[in-house]
Amino acid sequence: MSKELYENIYEQAFSFGENWAEYLKKLDAEKIQRAQKSLEEFLGKGTIKGKTFLDIGCGSGLFSLAAIKLGAREVTSIDPDKNSTECAKYLREKFKIPSKKWKILKGSILDKKFIKKLPKADITYSWGVLHHTGDMWRALDNAISLVRKKGTLYIAIYNKYTGPLSSKSWLKIKKLYVRSPKLVKKAMELLYAGEQLISLAIRLKNPIAYVRNYKTDRGMSFMRDVTDWLGGYPYEYATPAEIEEHCKRRGLKLVKIKHRKGTGCNEFVFKRTC
Repeated sequence: MSKELYENIYEQAFSFGENWAEYLKKLDAEKIQRAQKSLEEFLGKGTIKGKTFLDIGCGSGLFSLAAIKLGAREVTSIDPDKNSTECAKYLREKFKIPSKKWKILKGSILDKKFIKKLPKADITYSWGVLHHTGDMWRALDNAISLVRKKGTLYIAIYNKYTGPLSSKSWLKIKKLYVRSPKLVKKAMELLYAGEQLISLAIRLKNPIAYVRNYKTDRGMSFMRDVTDWLGGYPYEYATPAEIEEHCKRRGLKLVKIKHRKGTGCNEFVFKRTC
């Protein structure tokens, strides 16, 4: 991908950093604990302690913080969005974590010069990020290159879905959203949120209680998730088999997978075999 093409894609991309800045206003101890729990549940209890942790597309910095609280020896967080790196720096300062222990860098996983300066890590982590770069497979290759010998890669990638409201359909919706004025965006958010809540009501679940108590395994809020989903462009996807085969050819062995229905993120843990 040429620099000019990448810059064109990035200009059209949704600013996740702005969304994360809003999210941090409501970050509390419970959400941090839930982030820690989700890392340990998928990687294994005690896996992060004493290890180096690379967070590709750190967003709010929440999961970098969670890794530190789980005993990571050193964490490096990267993100091309200045708002996101500022969010991570805010958390680093708030929790009084030394910059030597938590390095925060602005840069893209697609930038070869940038990633050459990054340390290979015991655990390379990128949850729901690589498919938003505009060049998912190259981003994945670059992430793999940062996995240390016998190290671990933990990624989450959107599932390729061909049913109603397929992955291709969502690509068109997301493209429309990021190109629309604020008023149209707000209308789309309300329509999508409304559809979700009506669906709950049809299933005899209380939508008001659902929103009030909304939590996910990754500590997000209902409206933050709505905005994040609609605004997630660029947007790519793959089947679990495609991801596994791609990583296998690059010396990684699949050790754990969590399948998602529809367009959700499939989660993978790979180990470097060579």
